[in-house]
Amino acid sequence: MDKLLEFLDRLCIDEKLYWRVPYADENGTAEISWRRDGRPETWSIRERGAETSCSLRAAELPETLKLLGIDISAFEKQLGASILTQAVFADMVLEGAIRLFGSEVVSRSINDTREFLAMVSDAAARMTKVAPLAPTPRRQAPVLRLVGKD
Repeated sequence: MDKLLEFLDRLCIDEKLYWRVPYADENGTAEISWRRDGRPETWSIRERGAETSCSLRAAELPETLKLLGIDISAFEKQLGASILTQAVFADMVLEGAIRLFGSEVVSRSINDTREFLAMVSDAAARMTKVAPLAPTPRRQAPVLRLVGKD
């Protein structure tokens, strides 16, 4: 779950997300929401329909889900589906940009941005005297296609 939460926090396009997740004993449903601007407590949980909610940090989420008896597996599936939806929209944006600007321009822009981010990361690491992260290998991004029944 940690990788899903980190992905959401770093790369999610949406500002807010919301899920209804069953309890493990299947008695009722909890409402779980995430807000990018809710720093530091980006997560909130409440009994479905309740007026008050519990706000918490991402690091506290797994243990809180367990303590409240929320079906963690069901939540991970919903969280994963939300992330995959983000990937589909990102692919649509990429395809649209390629149609508009051409593959060469889009590839160059992606590479330039990656190089810029790597330089910023290296500079920040030098300023804080932390070892820089290993560079991400450059590779062609996978193309996602929606497949329907014929």
